[in-house]
Amino acid sequence: MPKEWGNLGQSKKEEWDNPCEDFLAMKKDPELEDEEGVTEKRLEAMKRAIMDSPEEVEWQAWDEYVPDWQDRGDPNSPSQLTGQDGVGFYNQMREAGLAKSTIYKEYLPIVQEFLAECMKRNVCDANPAAFVLDQTSPPNTDKDYPEITVNELGGFLRWIGDPQYRAAYTTMSKIATRRGETVNIDLPHLHLDHPIYLAYLDDRGIDLHEVVADKPDSVYISSEPTVDEKYRGEIREVGNKTAEGKLLPIDRELKRVLLDWIAVRPDVGYPYPLFVGEQGSRLNGDYLLREIKQELKE
Repeated sequence: MPKEWGNLGQSKKEEWDNPCEDFLAMKKDPELEDEEGVTEKRLEAMKRAIMDSPEEVEWQAWDEYVPDWQDRGDPNSPSQLTGQDGVGFYNQMREAGLAKSTIYKEYLPIVQEFLAECMKRNVCDANPAAFVLDQTSPPNTDKDYPEITVNELGGFLRWIGDPQYRAAYTTMSKIATRRGETVNIDLPHLHLDHPIYLAYLDDRGIDLHEVVADKPDSVYISSEPTVDEKYRGEIREVGNKTAEGKLLPIDRELKRVLLDWIAVRPDVGYPYPLFVGEQGSRLNGDYLLREIKQELKE
């Protein structure tokens, strides 16, 4: 016999009249006091997957692609909701150009969670998204990176003529920062123990962050920068993707190329990005990636 876990007191008033909207409201403001709601960015992703695909794309959200899913999710309906609805939903996204990894890691799990909640509330009796996830294998995201020696990497970095890109790529190579972490570095988070750099900061009224103030030749990578969210007064285009802030050492070689760049860096004000773009704003992470790919081709 099935176990009874207690009456949750889900009255008719608490059932979902508008499943899509009610699910998003639940994710934004959970009933449990010690559970935090999802971010606005995550909420928008859920909305795109469940009910409102962007106008510029050719794929449809779940509620758009299977508009009668609630009717067919009724066990008494002559036309049942089946796994094939999930297969069709997946295939139309692939045909529209979405990568398998994006669908598998982002959109299908959202729809699966949504339909699971709907099943708990007797909105429907099937979860086609779960069927697809069970039947498909995770995409292979392992990348076949070329193996190069330290001397080969050093030769490539010395070959780069632009002092900013040489400094950015050397930073990434020396202290293993990601693209987003690299472009998100601000001058207050960089402590170079050199009179020219310290005078550079002093002339512009820039104070070092407390984490690096007494740590010469170090850089602080904060965990706070998040894509499309404001940090130090600026909406960041890429996030740092690190769970905790980290203090990283700077050796003499990296210090020298950073000083070479600082010597010609355009004056860009608060929040004082280390690397700057052509328009006098922070260097774009995607542009940095395109440039390094172009340099490698040449």
